[in-house]
Amino acid sequence: GIAYPVPTDQGNLVFALAYNRVKNFSGLFKNSFYDEFAFEQGDETWSGNVTNESMEEGGIGVVSLGGAVDLSPNFSVGASIDVWTGKYKLNKRVLSNDYPGEVSWFDVTGGEDDITGWSFKPAILYHDKSFRLGAFVRFPMTFHISQKNYEELYSSDDGYFFNIHENIDPYYGAHYLDSEDYYTADYKIKAPMQVG
Repeated sequence: GIAYPVPTDQGNLVFALAYNRVKNFSGLFKNSFYDEFAFEQGDETWSGNVTNESMEEGGIGVVSLGGAVDLSPNFSVGASIDVWTGKYKLNKRVLSNDYPGEVSWFDVTGGEDDITGWSFKPAILYHDKSFRLGAFVRFPMTFHISQKNYEELYSSDDGYFFNIHENIDPYYGAHYLDSEDYYTADYKIKAPMQVG
């Protein structure tokens, strides 16, 4: 962040610009287990070794433009306008292998969110030589999210077994069961007033 004190004849006037990364979405979750009812196809049920893996990326940052001025020697007021932007990416893979039955299923889902929003936050500060007391209010705000998702499902019943990080070769002959391809959604998240 940077701050610029404006020259004044009396009191103080300060403008500031700052950036904060307020949320980090990065994470990895993975588990493996045996499932007696790993997957079904028609009237048939297969058991199998199941592996789940979810990889998350992204974060939210906020750029704040603010200013403050002295109304008296001991009392200051200020405010900031905050612009929020961020991305969230998810890649989830579910692998099910039934080795005795020579059947393998592979489900790849994921998506990407673009996140935007803005907020307004006024503040006050009382100060003297012995202590300081401040308060702020961030008014209610709305996050706008534009989401793009995909889902791809594959199966193999010829003795070929997928692996968790496989890039499917369309020429090898895997059964392409279903796909929503890319589908989009737009929605909002409202955040309540915040007092500090």
